[in-house]
Amino acid sequence: MKKVAIIGAGFVGLALAYQLLKTGQFDVTLFDKKGVGGGASGIAIGLMHPYPGEQSRKSKMAEEGMQATLRLLKVAEERLGAPTFNADGLIRVAFDEEAAQNLSSYSDVELLGAGRFFIKSGVSVFSKRYLEGLYLACQDLGVKLLIEDIQELPQGFDLVLIAAGAGSLALSKELPLKKVKGQALVCKGKLPGKNIVGKGYVAKGEKEGEFFLGATYERGPLLDETPDVEAALKDLKGKFAQLLPGEAFPEVLECTAAFRVTHPKDYFPLMEKMDDKTWAITAFGSRGLLYHALFAELFISNALK
Repeated sequence: MKKVAIIGAGFVGLALAYQLLKTGQFDVTLFDKKGVGGGASGIAIGLMHPYPGEQSRKSKMAEEGMQATLRLLKVAEERLGAPTFNADGLIRVAFDEEAAQNLSSYSDVELLGAGRFFIKSGVSVFSKRYLEGLYLACQDLGVKLLIEDIQELPQGFDLVLIAAGAGSLALSKELPLKKVKGQALVCKGKLPGKNIVGKGYVAKGEKEGEFFLGATYERGPLLDETPDVEAALKDLKGKFAQLLPGEAFPEVLECTAAFRVTHPKDYFPLMEKMDDKTWAITAFGSRGLLYHALFAELFISNALK
């Protein structure tokens, strides 16, 4: 049985672990200094649909990605014994004519009026529950978790997969990766109707009487992962006004922050072989939910051949 080290225990790392373990051919160890879902995955708001980006173009392999994620969500849901998502659609706001035309061309999108569209295929994921359920499913198959700060690639493994999000930068310096700081606000109040996405999003919170407002896309060498409420408010007040026009800005209860990693020239994630036994599976940016399960399936079906 081959020994596999997976660095990162977020969406991507857990999806890879589950698919590898399910084959019965691998002994899998997860490494993550923050534990399961301790990084960007753990604070993800969980809004998933095929048309991200300001112009609402359909993402590459979006349908395949949605279906792969739904398969893993159901695995986690069954193991946890509690819902990990709802599939009752999302409202998408188009901010210009090109985005509106793109949305109008999709068969699963319905015009609501005033630049607002209903994406019937939209899914809201309960991220923390999903991570918990998927990790339990991996535990059932024998995964091991080491909460360690990995500064260099672990030795003694037949295969090493770098799936650490922002942590991938230190371990795969030759790849063209960029960090983006994303912040969201937990706000007091009740969101009327469906979750809404546009240049930002407003989404129902985990607790009654709370909702999420996000997200920022901050870049710069001096940024760290410390929540910066002032910077978040500067960016998100305008997005809130566009998403919920006429509504008073809410009371802020909490600010969350994490780094995402992107490819500077392409939104599609990277799956690249670094050497004979090391792969980097990273650069998911804000599309982690859309692509993480698909890339785990692709790795099993293609990269291991």
